[in-house]
Amino acid sequence: MTDLQRTLREQLGAQCVSIDEGVLDAHASDWSDAQPGTPLGAFAVIGAAAFLASSMRVPLTALALIFEFTHPSQEFLIPMLIAVAGSVLTAEYVRSAMAASASRRVVQAGAGQTNA
Repeated sequence: MTDLQRTLREQLGAQCVSIDEGVLDAHASDWSDAQPGTPLGAFAVIGAAAFLASSMRVPLTALALIFEFTHPSQEFLIPMLIAVAGSVLTAEYVRSAMAASASRRVVQAGAGQTNA
């Protein structure tokens, strides 16, 4: 075991980490424990739907596209809906917080100017 592998094992704790020819291969034991029997690709598809929904602001279209492109089984519908709803709500919260912050800065900048 190299020093880098030893350091990564110490920092990452219980996760199995192996480095093979410079490529970090972290095993997804946490995902397997959370949803036994679920292929890891399912998590990627669900994450892709959530990302597409929040980045393009089209949650229903994102769900339709992901189902059309990947043809997942119907059992992925509920987890995908939850992920999409969470990502859209989070994205809207962040957008509104950023807009409020920007408007406060504009008001503060305008208050600093004097009318001649």
